Amino acid sequence: MNIGERLHQVRNLHGLTQEQMVAGIISKSQYWRIEKESNAIRVSSLIKILNQNKISVLKFFKDIDDSGIKRRELQDLVTNAYFARDYKKLGKIKHTNLVLDDYSTE
Repeated sequence: MNIGERLHQVRNLHGLTQEQMVAGIISKSQYWRIEKESNAIRVSSLIKILNQNKISVLKFFKDIDDSGIKRRELQDLVTNAYFARDYKKLGKIKHTNLVLDDYSTE
């Protein structure tokens, strides 16, 4: 599963429209293209969208194993890079090919 598919899945689980999901962060049309995998999303925008909708970054990236990064390590990497405004590092994390498991609200 890729990021666009994952966003679509999570958005539907939360009962949100595309417009509600991205309100004030990116345009609805840009988000639509991200869900359809026509456009990539910046890691900073992804984190803002998740935070705005009270979706845990950890839950969004639940059980990622393909990169060898454990869930807690991934959360720490993303959180630390985001708050340090290290967009280069966020970009590196984004560009790793990660397989995402099903989203859980647990």
